[in-house]
Amino acid sequence: MRACIKRFLMRFQLLGFLFAIGSVIGFVLFFSVDELSLRRLAEGILAGIGGPIWLSLMVTNSSPVIFELACILGWLGFPAMFAHPIFQNTASKVVTVIGTICWFISGFMALVYANAG
Repeated sequence: MRACIKRFLMRFQLLGFLFAIGSVIGFVLFFSVDELSLRRLAEGILAGIGGPIWLSLMVTNSSPVIFELACILGWLGFPAMFAHPIFQNTASKVVTVIGTICWFISGFMALVYANAG
């Protein structure tokens, strides 16, 4: 049983590492904002990690096209993030990295959209 759980966690090691890097980058970028409160800090963390989920909640019909494209890009990156945990090879590592980058780009665009409005 332990070997099965260990093998399962090893499959998600790359994805966890990428999310840790993206979270740290988002945290550093968010601290460059002038005013900080606990609520804005929580919104920043959720927007950075939440990717297109958070952006989908904010984008409306009158939003600029760049934010809608970022939302689509993030949702396209979602299934790509799980390529390496399912298929263990070098090409799937590249697809997982690209999918995670798309996810975080969408999250950072959510931060930009929230701070612009």
